[in-house]
Amino acid sequence: MEIYQHDNIEELWRRALKAIETCQCAQGCPSCIQAGRGREAGFKKSDAKTVLDGLLGTWLHY
Repeated sequence: MEIYQHDNIEELWRRALKAIETCQCAQGCPSCIQAGRGREAGFKKSDAKTVLDGLLGTWLHY
């Protein structure tokens, strides 16, 4: 999976958002947001979704 090109950053964000939205956990887990690892400990699933929604502009949909 070669998503490291600048042109594909939006696709990377979309895949990350899909992983978060389809994960069955309640608040975040190692599968969807790597919760509980190092300095990311305490980062919530809802926080990650908010950031990705903002980056993708999905919160602007009417």
